[in-house]
Amino acid sequence: MNRDGFSLIECMVYCVIVATIMMLWFNGVASFTRVCTTQAGQINLTSTAYSALDVFVRDIRKAPHNFNEWPLMTDTACVFKLDEYSIGWEYKDGQLFRYQGNYNGSDKQWVKKTKSLVLDALQGCSFAYNRSNQTMVSIEITLMTQGKKLNRISYLGG
Repeated sequence: MNRDGFSLIECMVYCVIVATIMMLWFNGVASFTRVCTTQAGQINLTSTAYSALDVFVRDIRKAPHNFNEWPLMTDTACVFKLDEYSIGWEYKDGQLFRYQGNYNGSDKQWVKKTKSLVLDALQGCSFAYNRSNQTMVSIEITLMTQGKKLNRISYLGG
């Protein structure tokens, strides 16, 4: 070492060490940020899925017990009639929709409807029905989001 200061070699070694430490630190911060963003997205999707399940349960609790008031029941869709309108749920192409309006059971089509996208980016969705004779007892909805299976069984109210 020169008594008047640092030599050029010493300064270069110092700069390389500091640059290496900074590069490792920035890579660690970038990895941490990437993981946090991914987890936040998964938490958001799961939270949205639980909200969709809550809306579904609210609708089903208003549903009629009479099996004849259910013009459509498949593993990917259901429609039930209320006094003044019908409510329907459908899973199609990775999306879960809620319908409200007038459903024509003989044509299997909505005459007037309001269509709402409830949940997007689903890997799967299914409905399962439990009935006793002509009485609907419960409906189960199962959602698959990013490898996580969420389901709710809703018993008809009233």
